[in-house]
Amino acid sequence: MSARPAPGCLWLAGRAVQVVKENGALHDSELLAILACQPEELKAAIPIMIRWRKVDRCGDYLVAVPRQRGGRRSA
Repeated sequence: MSARPAPGCLWLAGRAVQVVKENGALHDSELLAILACQPEELKAAIPIMIRWRKVDRCGDYLVAVPRQRGGRRSA
């Protein structure tokens, strides 16, 4: 059984999703500068954002996932 993420990590993941959506695509270092957090904190938040299907990796960049309208999510 996996450990639950800390509330601070969940908050950081939510804030990072907002920032990526506002900017479209960001490199990890750009996101670190905007959020003013530690690299370890961001490293823990990125898998959460990807699991939420809000952000995806494209090379070295984090990009916002377009919102699906209607229908069901594909697995």
